[in-house]
Amino acid sequence: MLRKIKAQGLAIRVIILAVIGLIVLVVVIAIFTKESSKTVETLGSCALRGGGCKDDCSPGKIMPGIECEEKDNICCYGSEE
Repeated sequence: MLRKIKAQGLAIRVIILAVIGLIVLVVVIAIFTKESSKTVETLGSCALRGGGCKDDCSPGKIMPGIECEEKDNICCYGSEE
């Protein structure tokens, strides 16, 4: 009879440890996702890519796919703010 009680206690410990492990895993994934999205935004900035935000660029100097802080501005190659 003592063996059954001991076996049940072990199963409960395993379940508790598994739940704690899953909670820790979810927290780590949430932190990583949040920080990596900030990094992607920073790396995609116009200034970091060597450009500058202006309201008008010379033809062929526009950096496609990079947005500026102000909606009307365009990211241009070789420009400084």
